[in-house]
Amino acid sequence: MRFVVLLVLLTTAASAGPLDVKKTLAKAEACGVSADALAPLGVVEKVETIAKRSENVVVQLVGKKARGYLVWGETCNVVPVVGKPVAFVKGNFGGGATAAYALFGGSAETGVNVVSLKSGDKLLDVLVFPEDCTNGMSLSKRTVFAGRDSIEASCFASGGADVGRSDHILDAGDGTLGVLLSVFAGIAWVQIPETDKSPYCTARSPGGIKIVTTGDKPVLEGTTVATPEEAEAAKADRQAGGCEQTVITRRFELAGKTFKATGKPRVWLARKLCSCRKQ
Repeated sequence: MRFVVLLVLLTTAASAGPLDVKKTLAKAEACGVSADALAPLGVVEKVETIAKRSENVVVQLVGKKARGYLVWGETCNVVPVVGKPVAFVKGNFGGGATAAYALFGGSAETGVNVVSLKSGDKLLDVLVFPEDCTNGMSLSKRTVFAGRDSIEASCFASGGADVGRSDHILDAGDGTLGVLLSVFAGIAWVQIPETDKSPYCTARSPGGIKIVTTGDKPVLEGTTVATPEEAEAAKADRQAGGCEQTVITRRFELAGKTFKATGKPRVWLARKLCSCRKQ
């Protein structure tokens, strides 16, 4: 994934009232949810819909010991609300929401991340995150719109020593937490030392999201590593994976309820990306 602009839409309305516990658990078992996954919750006493979320996407399980979120998919997962969250942030997120929590459930291979929105102890919404963040998440408060805070969620994943990062702007201005803009920021490449005495260096991810203007018509910039085709079109000497990398920046303006790329993208060379230490 490089640039993604989307508005999270709910295709079906949430059901009114609690759902059938026995039927829900039987469906979950058929979808791969084990007894071990449910164990942190204790005996499940209630199954509830969450805000406007479809009951076919995510529901809340209320157990004797704890709560959890049951996320439906090709492989279903339980995200228990126990212990420390992966990340959290406080702010004024609109609709009375004052805190957001990133949580993880399942295995490293098939797990799922969610971001919940709360007002005190009251659950307001749960967003099933669009990526697998196998190396964790971070949440930070950002000012995008007038009168409320938005959230920047960074998702970390890797296939080895090199960790990739994607950044996402989340907002709940309409009462539902959604992803407004996603950018693949790049990979923090570990540099191979030239000699036994060369320093050990790691290049940070060169991209990300920059907030240019805020208010009723905010403007954002998204930067990611340029492809060979993009560098060639800009007549730029492409560099990738090192302490200097060729990147591309696009400008995004609010159009209705989502951000759209506008204008001509800019290809440039990001420098001084490495931090080093002696071996």
